[in-house]
Amino acid sequence: GTYTGTDVGRGLSADLDARYPGLETWSTASGVLTCKGATVSTKRPSVNFRIYWDGDLQDELLDGTVISKWNGSGTTNLFAPSGVGSCNSTKKTPNLSADLFGDWREELVLWSTADSSQLNIYTTTTSSSHRLFTLMHDPVYRLGVAWQNVAYNQPPHLGFYIGDGLASVQQPAITTVKYDPATHLNQPVAERTRVYTASGQLFIEADDPLIAVTLYSMAGHQLYRADHLNQTSFSTALPQGVHLLLVTITTASGSEVKRVAVL
Repeated sequence: GTYTGTDVGRGLSADLDARYPGLETWSTASGVLTCKGATVSTKRPSVNFRIYWDGDLQDELLDGTVISKWNGSGTTNLFAPSGVGSCNSTKKTPNLSADLFGDWREELVLWSTADSSQLNIYTTTTSSSHRLFTLMHDPVYRLGVAWQNVAYNQPPHLGFYIGDGLASVQQPAITTVKYDPATHLNQPVAERTRVYTASGQLFIEADDPLIAVTLYSMAGHQLYRADHLNQTSFSTALPQGVHLLLVTITTASGSEVKRVAVL
């Protein structure tokens, strides 16, 4: 650390630069430093939120409603939606940033300035060659998303480092729970379906007989539905020109929603 003699209003750590192992760090009183304290740049990017948005393993930056990417000495804007606002005045925080749909990149939730009762959810359309389980399987990240909604919200961080690659990353043993109104207890819910794509087809494997499969665009438009399947394996042609899908799968055990990237 370095003594500044004054209040330092903001600081952030994120893996901005693939040239340097570990996370970089910076504040309103400094440029960008490596985790060893060496100077990367005397210029600093925004000091607000980190977010996974494009297809590489480095963090992007979220400031207000703008997502940008560090280029070594400054930033380049990637995404800037219109008609939406951030929260908390100069803090410029989102309603939420989190891996909501499960492909390890993160969604951005902002409120509509035209109708403040409406929330808009934004997701990346950039494909990635990297494959990782949903970030919500990491207990550190999951807790970070929870406390964003409790008080002075800041960006969630992973409990492990991915900047050098994903080969050694092990999926944590975590399950979600489902409330049973009959017993008033939370019951563990295991994943019972698996979805993958190949050669223009969508494939689903289920532990229980399938009842229905519905495909939606990310805008919520229904693209396809099949009912009364009564089988544990299912396949169908992928819709043309669609790069991201939400797939609702219903079995006798309940429903699951999967996000599928069409490469």
